[in-house]
This record gives sequence, C-alpha cells and structure tokens, in this order.
Amino acid sequence: MIGAMLASAIVMLIISSHVGSVLAKKSSSSPNFVFIVADDLEFNALNMKVNNNNDDTETPSADLFYAASTLRNLAEKGVYMNNFYSQEICVPARSSLFTGRYPIHIGTQKQTFVKTNDVGVYLEETYLSKVLQDNGYTVYGLGKWDAGFFSPAYLPVSRGFDYYLGYMASGETYWSKSVKSLETVYTDLLYMNNECYHTYDGSDIYDYTSYFYRRKAEEIISNHDYEAIPMFLYIAFQAVHTPYTDYYQDLDIDGIPISYVGGEDNYKTITSGIEGTYRKELALNLYLMDEAVGKIVDALSTTGQADNTYIIYVADNGGCAKSGGRNGPLTGQKGTLFDGGIKVDSFIYSSGLIDDEFVGTTYSNLMHISDWFPTVLSLAGIEYTAPSGYELDGFDHSDSMFDDADAPRSLLLHNMYYNFTNGGSHDDFSSNVQFAIRNKKYKLVHTYDDGYEVFDYEVELTNDDLAQGDGAVTCDIDSVGTYTKYLFDMENDPYETTNLYSDDQYSEVIAYLYTKAVEYGSESVYCDISGDKDLEDDDDDDGSNDEVKEAWDNANYYLVPWIDTSSKKYVNFCAFSGVPGISPRMSQLVHSAKPHQRKYLNKVTANLP
Repeated sequence: MIGAMLASAIVMLIISSHVGSVLAKKSSSSPNFVFIVADDLEFNALNMKVNNNNDDTETPSADLFYAASTLRNLAEKGVYMNNFYSQEICVPARSSLFTGRYPIHIGTQKQTFVKTNDVGVYLEETYLSKVLQDNGYTVYGLGKWDAGFFSPAYLPVSRGFDYYLGYMASGETYWSKSVKSLETVYTDLLYMNNECYHTYDGSDIYDYTSYFYRRKAEEIISNHDYEAIPMFLYIAFQAVHTPYTDYYQDLDIDGIPISYVGGEDNYKTITSGIEGTYRKELALNLYLMDEAVGKIVDALSTTGQADNTYIIYVADNGGCAKSGGRNGPLTGQKGTLFDGGIKVDSFIYSSGLIDDEFVGTTYSNLMHISDWFPTVLSLAGIEYTAPSGYELDGFDHSDSMFDDADAPRSLLLHNMYYNFTNGGSHDDFSSNVQFAIRNKKYKLVHTYDDGYEVFDYEVELTNDDLAQGDGAVTCDIDSVGTYTKYLFDMENDPYETTNLYSDDQYSEVIAYLYTKAVEYGSESVYCDISGDKDLEDDDDDDGSNDEVKEAWDNANYYLVPWIDTSSKKYVNFCAFSGVPGISPRMSQLVHSAKPHQRKYLNKVTANLP
C-alpha cells in the first residue's frame, strides 16, 4: 500500500503553486459557497409555510418537524424557494445542477450510471466546478458523486474540483461505505486532488456517514486560506437514502443507535407521531444530517466567514415510499414526472450577504435545479458565456430573488425519455415517449399511469411496511401501466388531482406545450446507458465484467476506475496528503494492518458518534 504521507512535501508545494496561480484571477473579497444536497428527501420536509392557509394538509411532513430544525431555521432566515423543481432521480438531477442544462441536452435523461458500465456525463460538458476553478475558487467536494468513474477522466478532479472525498456510485452503506457488486463486497470511498486519486483507508472510515462528512467539512472550513482565495464547498450527503442497515465488513447495525441522537428522550421526541419502520429511520437520518449542517454553520462562524458565505440547499428528487418517503399531498413519488417525484425544497442563506428586506422571504417564481449554475456564478461576480452548442438551459435568478426583476423562467421541461439505449418502444411522442413540460400555469404530462398516485396516507404507510418484505413499491422510471396523457392547472390544482386533458377548452395550451416538447425532442442528445456493454445489470455472469472485477479486486476491494488508468492525460492512482478534511487521518495500527484485520480494528469505533 502506498502510504498517505509519501508525497506530503511535494503536494504542499503543488497546493501553494495552485493558490499563487489563481490570486491574479480573483480577489479574496469574493463570497464563499457551501452547497448542500440531500438525497431522496421529499418536498417540504423542512415544514415551511408553503401556502397562506398553512393547515396540516399543507405541511405533509409535519412528523419531521423536529428532525429538520436547523435547515428550517436557515430557510426561514434566508430565501426559501416554494416553486422549485429538481429531477425524478439522482443522475439527471446532479448532472443538470453541475452543467446548468436539461438532462436531454447532456444525455442523462434516463441515466443511472450502472457502476460496472463505462458511462459518465459526457466530457464535452462544462461543470460549474470548472468555471469556478477557472475564476479563482478552490473547489472542494464531499460525498456522493454519481457522474461516472470508469476512467480518471470522469472523476471529480477532472471536472473542476481541486479536492474530493466521497463515493463514486449511487449509494452505499452508512458505516462501512460498502456496496455489493459482481457477487463481492467492495468499499466505495476515494479521495483525490488534481494529481492523484487513492482509496481512502483512514482510521475514521467506519464513522457514520453524516458524522464523517461533517467532520471533513469542518476541517476544510477551518483550514482554508480565505485571504488568498475564495472557497466553494460541495457537500452531497448520503441521507436520507437507504440502506439504513449495515451488515457488511462484519458490522451488525440495524438502524440508527439511540445513543447517536442523545438518548431515549430525544429519540422519542424525534420519532413522536411517526408511523412506519422506514419512516422512523428516515427521520433519524434527517436529524443527524440536520445536526451536521448546524455544525458546519458553526465552523463558518468560528472562522469569521459566515457573513461572507452563501449556504445553498437542495434535494435531488422526491421521496421514495419504500424507504419512508411521504410526498403527499403531492401526487407521485421518486421516479415519476408528477410533482411528488420532482418538486423539492431549496433555499439560500447568508448571515451577511442578503439585504435585510429579503431576509425571511419566499421566492415563488418557477425555478429548476439547472438554474443554480448561472445563479451561483452571478452571485460570485463571474461572467460566463457557454460554448456554442452547449448553451445553458438554466436561468440566473439573482436579480429576481434580491431585486424587483421579472421572473426569468416561464417554461420548464421536467424531462423526456427519448433517444436512449435499452429503451424499448420510446420513439413516438403521441403514443410512447414519456415527458413532462409546464409553463407558469399548466403542466402537460405524457407517461404511464402506474406512477399516478393521488396522495393517500394509508397507501404510503402500507408501502413503507411492505418494504420489510415482498411487494414493496419500487421507485424506478420504468414504463408500467397504460400510456396516458395529462394536463393539470398547477395554479388551482397544485396536487395534480384533476386531469383536464380531454376538456376541449384547453386544446390551445395542450397544442402549445406539445409543440414545445417535440422541439426539445429534436434537440435530444443520445443517452448511453450501457456504454460498450449490452447490459443493465452489474451482476452479469457472461465475463464482460472481468476487467472491472480485476481492477476492483486488485485495489484491495475498492471501487476504482478501470479504463485509461495509465494515461498521462488524467490523474493517476497515487497517494497525497496535506489537505485537511480530505487526506485520511491514519493511526499506525490501522494503517499497517492487513485488509482482513483492519475491519475489526475499525469496528471498535464504528458505533460511536
């Protein structure tokens, strides 16, 4: 194993050289950013006042009130977006955030990035992180990547991040950081800078994930040189995505231990009134993420940077019923194009950068996750023109949020499942292509009716309980049921309860939205789900994953890139140190242990906060 201390002096020189090279580009007065992403967290989990008659119906996640107190407090003191949309699953959401473009324009419209396939966000796309880096920011990343990692060219540090520590695939266990693939248990945790990437094997690797990334964020915030260069810190928490148990690496953890939340009394407070096994675990995981956000805010205050930092929060998609999500009164759930799958919470907060007149306000203009790309750049004072052919779909909302400018967005394409591999029959816009598009008032949806579930609390509770055994509701984007066309009046029917499609008085708006959808379809970029493989399942037995398995096994059973790994064009597998929060904290005992011994040494502290 290459020791973490091996290149310390060299890397510190690299870091110093990097800082010196960007000072001339950007002054130290630029704002810092902490951008937080929650995973699979339903709309209004923060329990904001989303309507004037704020009754129980309008606060569907009231049982999470105590679990999200820090996030709610920040939203209430910042600007809360109550008409904000992301995407229905992880990959389209995160790729749209980082490119400022719709999934159909970047080839991620129906993408899941199966970890054994050689696929990723196309390299021609420019990431927000790259633009910030080119304009003088040090860009740190923690947590979930989910944008492809088969080649070093697709790693975060090849897309504009200076440093990254996190998991590359879509999910893992909260403690052991493990996934099962190709009938083998692997660890998914890499750390990297723009010279090297390496498997993370610090003595804290088995810390519960929200503690783990919170501590790394605190270290980064505390040690960053703000006088020299501004900071952009991206934190993609694992919470509240499943699994909530961890039986890998000889751990035996079944849900959040009561000690994590301060004991029996606080546990009862958090879970009071909550029904459903998974719902309780979701609440506990949300509480610990919320607590982590509070610690991160404290770290900003301690360093004196709170007044010069924007904190932005967003969830990637709606909740999943089988893992405790409650999207009601919205229709649908994660994986659908109805609002239960795509409408989420978002806010921006700063204790010193937002004028008093906008503190505690609600922003009701139509907004999409791609809009954060140009909005962040505007707040950073960065002028950016996208390359020809790669124009942004996102709009800058800063003048509308913090001034009296008109709403920048009047039309939103939620998604379109068209022009992708393994798609079956998805080539006719009137009979099998799924899409959703809306203007400020109306939303047109062509999809299969199995995903159309008007809110019913008992059904959601049953779905939660079914997750314990057979028959659980899935949160996929498969084509199930009857192909159906919907039109909803989103101003008067925000819960999509009444389908107006067959009413002739709406024929003009239907024709307008349909025409716009077809236009978008003509611009659709091919979505390569399988890469060079004709498969969707990463547990195949036909030998096509031999190269992948060999690379992962040889990396001490970690997920690592397996193509172009020797190319001098990209970062290489090697060790580095000198970056607080990114480099692992090594104990000599753990670092020198053999792989089969290390898991037992780490297990000693696995259950401690």
